[in-house]
Amino acid sequence: MPNQTRSARMTAQLLHRPPGLGPGEMVRHLLAVQAQDVPSALLAFRARSATLTVAQIEDAWRSREIVRAWGPRGTLHFVHRDDLPWLLALTRNDTGTLRRLAQEGVTGDDLPHLIDRALAGQGPLTKAQLEERLAGRAKGQGVVHLVALAAFHGLAVLGPLKGGKPTYVHAADWLGAPISFEPDRDRALAELAVRYLRAHAPATPEDLSAWSGLPVGTARTAFRLAAPSAVDDASEPGGVRLAPAFDEYLMGWADRTPILDERHRREVFPGGGILRPVMLVDGVIRGTWSRKGETVTLSPFEESEAPERESLGNGESHGRERHGEIGPHGPVKRAENDLRVAEGLGKIDRRGRSEGPDDRRGKAELGGGDFRGEEDGQEERGEDVSSRRGKLGEIDPQGREQSDGGSRALGETGSRGGGSRGGGSRGGDSPGGDARGWAEEVADVRAFLSGSPRL
Repeated sequence: MPNQTRSARMTAQLLHRPPGLGPGEMVRHLLAVQAQDVPSALLAFRARSATLTVAQIEDAWRSREIVRAWGPRGTLHFVHRDDLPWLLALTRNDTGTLRRLAQEGVTGDDLPHLIDRALAGQGPLTKAQLEERLAGRAKGQGVVHLVALAAFHGLAVLGPLKGGKPTYVHAADWLGAPISFEPDRDRALAELAVRYLRAHAPATPEDLSAWSGLPVGTARTAFRLAAPSAVDDASEPGGVRLAPAFDEYLMGWADRTPILDERHRREVFPGGGILRPVMLVDGVIRGTWSRKGETVTLSPFEESEAPERESLGNGESHGRERHGEIGPHGPVKRAENDLRVAEGLGKIDRRGRSEGPDDRRGKAELGGGDFRGEEDGQEERGEDVSSRRGKLGEIDPQGREQSDGGSRALGETGSRGGGSRGGGSRGGDSPGGDARGWAEEVADVRAFLSGSPRL
């Protein structure tokens, strides 16, 4: 895929971080933000805004501007409240949910109404509270599948987390009125195609099918009804970005080979429902990352001697494998041949070497971490845990690198409680991106998460 096309998709996905978008506007543009794992969903907002805070996103959720509900592919998403009725009408499919309920021993003709009666007037309830109100009709994961079934009938959505656990609430209680499905299917299909392309162009009906869960024939009908016009390629935003697991940039198209070399597919998609957060350089996945507490782990891909695939564009090559830990406190721990983020370092060349005044070379380990997926309403999921520990530099709570020679600010201090607000540096010629850009991205992730310690 030409770099210009990747750039168009990055721009459509707001990964160039246009200023001034609130959570509701962002969700409305993207149409849906996958939210089976809430921390990952929040980090998807961060990847698209240098100023949004966790508190602002949660306020949009609590104020009902955005709703967490089952949507495309039967997966939990954040959706704008105005889009939920027609989008749910198109994408709801209770076949798999009914099968799972049968496996849990939950059967009957009145299943949606069980949740209707149990949730009505109760406010958000945890799974344990809802199970108690169901009085034995469903237990454990069967309760969640039962809520999902009710949601496909417009009776339930998810409320804010309570003690880190998901809550379920009657749709009419939460939204002020029952969910009324869009009766005009053709109108809804046309809207789906227009809105999908706004956030994913260039794309095909096959891409829409993969994203929505609708049959390819239905997706083609949607394109025909919308009569979408050609979308001009955007100017290249470039730069580096830390995108979370299940980000729309990973999930939005049928074919990921334009952004991910097949040699590294298993590193990002190891199987079992796991998808690792990724390091993006000019729209190409160049590694994975994770975090544990305030420690962020970067794991760039290992360099291969094989020629770069043409689809990745411009003959870019992968950097040598290097890992490094950027932790919350303490002095810089320098290892032999570490890949440094230091004053005057400059860019890292294709062999992982500094182009700055200090030519020491090599690699650094970055540390371990994990995102544990919360209960997603269908099954337990979470990102893989990396146990690598390492040595590079550490970023203090003010977003400054600690080193033997003092510290230096890595980004502008702004609305994220003193954290970095870097927009992501240009990737340049380095397959690993600009070292300072990665330091700013890491500092921004930590500053963003510092607003919500429970994450």
